[in-house]
Amino acid sequence: MTKARKVPAAYPRFESPPLEPADELHLIQTALQSLTDLVRSSRLEGGPILWSLDSDVDGVRIFTGIDPLAPPNVNITLCGVMELQGTLVEAASLFELDSTEAVRQYRSRFSKDIADYASLYTLAPRTLEHPRNYIGVKWLALSMPSPIVKDRDYCLLECQDDFTLNGVRGWARSFNSIQLPSCPPFPGLVRATLFRAGYVFFESTMPGLLKCVHVIQTDLAGALPTWLVRTAMKRRVRNIVEIDTFLRQLRLNVSASLTDDQLVPLSMRRSCFLCGTKFSPFVAKRQCRKCGEVVCKHCSKHWELRGTCVRVCHKCAAGAGIDLPPMPMPTVANEAPFQIYTCDDAKQQHRRPLPRAFSTQERDAASRPPPERQLSWPDDRPAPDPFQHRDIPVRRGRYYTMPHFNAATDRPPESTHGPLRGALRGQHHATDAFQESRVTHPSGAVLDVSQLDATPAQLRQLLAQLRALGVDDERQ
Repeated sequence: MTKARKVPAAYPRFESPPLEPADELHLIQTALQSLTDLVRSSRLEGGPILWSLDSDVDGVRIFTGIDPLAPPNVNITLCGVMELQGTLVEAASLFELDSTEAVRQYRSRFSKDIADYASLYTLAPRTLEHPRNYIGVKWLALSMPSPIVKDRDYCLLECQDDFTLNGVRGWARSFNSIQLPSCPPFPGLVRATLFRAGYVFFESTMPGLLKCVHVIQTDLAGALPTWLVRTAMKRRVRNIVEIDTFLRQLRLNVSASLTDDQLVPLSMRRSCFLCGTKFSPFVAKRQCRKCGEVVCKHCSKHWELRGTCVRVCHKCAAGAGIDLPPMPMPTVANEAPFQIYTCDDAKQQHRRPLPRAFSTQERDAASRPPPERQLSWPDDRPAPDPFQHRDIPVRRGRYYTMPHFNAATDRPPESTHGPLRGALRGQHHATDAFQESRVTHPSGAVLDVSQLDATPAQLRQLLAQLRALGVDDERQ
């Protein structure tokens, strides 16, 4: 049985008198500072909040946080992190809620727990020059997961703005609770408080990918059990999955679906094109309407595209109609794209001109040195001699070689390669490296000089030393 909502009719009940210029300017500055604090708090490392992993389900990592600067009444601090297919422009367009129809679609797609919504003031509207920037005051009612708990409502200051942090571009949407005489608490609802909340999107090092961080710090008010509060907020945080699904759906709609005669015939495939599972009476064949390949049920799903339900494989859904470059080899710069924004965030830039110039300084950001490349040999030790015998085998391709001496003669074995063939024969005292490496090993071992880990310059130097000792240079 569905709970009957006791939500007031929002638009007829609100009367929003004009704000004084000083109050409007104060709200604008508060909104920009709120967005700055949100971006700082979204850092998993090095930020003002200590985050710890709570769960990792369906690609969404949920973290619980400890914020020493939060008010005592803030009883929940959560964030969800997910990597999405999309661009900043696409992400920002999802939150353009300037009409009743846009709000209705947003609620049905991403926030089904929003019972009602109203826009009270527009302080900085979108413009042609800044289509992704917006500041306004909103009211919303939030439905609770239990029918015995009253719904909550908020009076919120919203800010949407572009930013650049350590050379990484991003876009954010922040919320924080405010008090206005024109938005008093309503009967039948409990006025809750959002200390900090919103979405932060960062461009990744890989084209076409975004990192989305959804932060919530709230006080739902009332004597609610902790488990109920966490359940409600985790449900909200997991909504970023719906954002990822919708962005993929938008991109899949761009490309046309294949017709039946363009699909790979089922008889031509005996195993799944993606996972390699062999088809059988228990593993049915499916056809992707984007690439035409034959896949199994677990490697594909139905998508609603242009009003039609079609099957698309996970590979096409992941690419979502865009031509992504091949994955690069892991390097210090790209092996952890989630952490690219966490270092040296000393300055954050807002691009939109506002009534007063706005800038912020990250005073508490710790100065970190750039990551050092791991070396295979410490700088304070001399480089290893390539001719020095070691007591462990050295892998060369598919084989293991052991540079050592012949036990019968206690001298280096012959080399069958190049000018060092005669130089190494019978001259075990030629260099200190050979002299210090006298070890007993089974006879018959062969030392292949071409397998030695030496540079041509080192080989030429050794040859010059042997010639100085009067060793003949025997060539093949």
